[in-house]
Amino acid sequence: MQAESPRRPRLNPFAFPAETNVRFTLLVAAALLLAFSLGNSLVAATGLAETPEGFEFSVQPDELRKFSPEDFANVRRVLGQSFVGLALPGGLMLGVLVLANAVFRGHPDRIRRRKQLQPLTPDDDAQFFEALQELAAVSGVSPLPSIEVGARSRTLDGQAFGLRKRYALRLGGGLRLLLRKAPHMFRAIVLHELGHIANRDVVRTYFAQALWVAVVILGIIPMLVLISITAFQSVADKLAGGLTPDEVRRFFTLNLPTILILLFQFAATLGVVAAIRASLLRVREVYADWRAAQWGAEAALSDILRRNTSADESGRWSRLWRLHPSAQERLSYLQDPGDLFRLNPEVPLFAGILLGILLYGVTNFGVSLWLSLSAVSQGVGLFVVNLAFDIPPALGILILQMAQIVMVILDVISFVVTILAPAVGAAYLVAGTVGLQVQRETLAGMTQGRRGCASYLRLWGPAALVAIGNQIGYLITPLSILSLLPELVTAPGGLVALLLIPLWVAGATIPVWLWLVYARYFIPRTLGASAGTAPPQRARRTFTIVLSAMLAALLVPSVIGQLALEDVANSFTGDVPSTIEQLQQGILLSLGIALALYVALFGLTWLVVQARSAVRQTRCPACEQRTQHKHTVGETCEHCGAQLAPWLFAEGLPQVESA
Repeated sequence: MQAESPRRPRLNPFAFPAETNVRFTLLVAAALLLAFSLGNSLVAATGLAETPEGFEFSVQPDELRKFSPEDFANVRRVLGQSFVGLALPGGLMLGVLVLANAVFRGHPDRIRRRKQLQPLTPDDDAQFFEALQELAAVSGVSPLPSIEVGARSRTLDGQAFGLRKRYALRLGGGLRLLLRKAPHMFRAIVLHELGHIANRDVVRTYFAQALWVAVVILGIIPMLVLISITAFQSVADKLAGGLTPDEVRRFFTLNLPTILILLFQFAATLGVVAAIRASLLRVREVYADWRAAQWGAEAALSDILRRNTSADESGRWSRLWRLHPSAQERLSYLQDPGDLFRLNPEVPLFAGILLGILLYGVTNFGVSLWLSLSAVSQGVGLFVVNLAFDIPPALGILILQMAQIVMVILDVISFVVTILAPAVGAAYLVAGTVGLQVQRETLAGMTQGRRGCASYLRLWGPAALVAIGNQIGYLITPLSILSLLPELVTAPGGLVALLLIPLWVAGATIPVWLWLVYARYFIPRTLGASAGTAPPQRARRTFTIVLSAMLAALLVPSVIGQLALEDVANSFTGDVPSTIEQLQQGILLSLGIALALYVALFGLTWLVVQARSAVRQTRCPACEQRTQHKHTVGETCEHCGAQLAPWLFAEGLPQVESA
């Protein structure tokens, strides 16, 4: 009889932080920047502010003149317009935060009212309450969440909710009987809910939900109302004055399609966000299962899931918005968490979509703030001109030249602060999702001996999904270039902008692929060379920061290309070929700089890794003998046979048995 092959060690889901943590942050950031973009559109649509114009002054002696009170009045006017144009969208973003905080803090009371919850005390059921205290001690959740039970509930479910340090557990009324009849199942259900608290995903979940509710109330609904009123007034005015054939044609070929596209953008944004939120909630259930398994409830939890594997009958598309994974999916993840380490298509696609929404808002925010700061600095420049006018000419010219240098420096600083810094922040969020999954997938492949060039070629798929998702996120953002589609279709040269979109996606895929190649190449040589029982958190954080800086540099050509698309779309009535040529030069220049930085950073990283490898002494965590293995992940000690990197495997997790 053939001997049964030994079970392959399961990977440790907690060797890395869950990528859902950063995806929640990405969801929050996208909501805030979308609010700013909507505020910008509201300002433009209502005419409350104009685009600020810059001031220029000469430092040439023969052109030097003193500015009049009218010039300073113009300065104040433009400064006022620039700050109004920034303050109103910023105020909307602040209002969204305030409302979201109120919605978030009110969610415990809403759940209590909807579920008709009543607090449970030791006097109500001493045995039940004692069992809950024991499980809270096992899970390390302190203080004990308030226990609340539905007045007429007989279900066997639970729900973790509440605020930080004031968590609550809603438990189905049937759990009190389940404790007496099947205590192991009772423990599994309660530990799963406590797992949500231990994983710190309760606050993330409810705050992200509250934030998007606030965006809908303060941003999307007012914009829809404004669009509807504007469209109705336009139609009413034309009907009152009589419609000419040209106006009828324009209504059906331009006005009506534009309104329908705007409605599609709002609906698509909300639909995509709902799908992303559902994806996050499904994954967090898996991590809560694994927390419960770590606390000794794996067998009971598996038993519960097996009994419910036939309950899932949802359709293929409806699963996109399903908030819980099926029992079969949860059981599969519990038996083998390897799928958590794979770079599944939804991670790069959803991260790319949120990045597109985020970068659209970052661009609007950065440009608005930059124009305001530039207006301030140039206004100060006018004051310096008048100040230097009444002093000796030589000294006055010197002061003006120094002022001009200072203003250039201030412009560069404001550009870095308002545009580049948010871009680096966006890159960090992508590095914490897609980059993190590449780290996990690479190390998981090392445990199975998967290496070679094929793994690099397969990264084309995720890179393309990030680029496609980025473009989808940009296009579905309300009032983006897609809303100009009816005008682009009918205007001479307007289709050029549409034809550039697939070229942009192809061009954006290349730098993302190079970024992923960098990550996959150096992960085995850094994280994959870490031995010990504790995950190499410091090395992982350092690597993620490096990935963020590199991605930010590589994204610059893509962002410029995105602006190029919008510039071409907005200038289709002008000299489109000339516009494309100018933007093409800017893209090629920035791409060349980005690739040069990529090569330099790749070479520098290689030298650092080689130097570290030459001086590093890797020791087995079990016998503490020095090992000669270049990589530790997936390798065993040649002296004692123990795993060199037990931190990557679930068997290395500290197991806590519940009594």
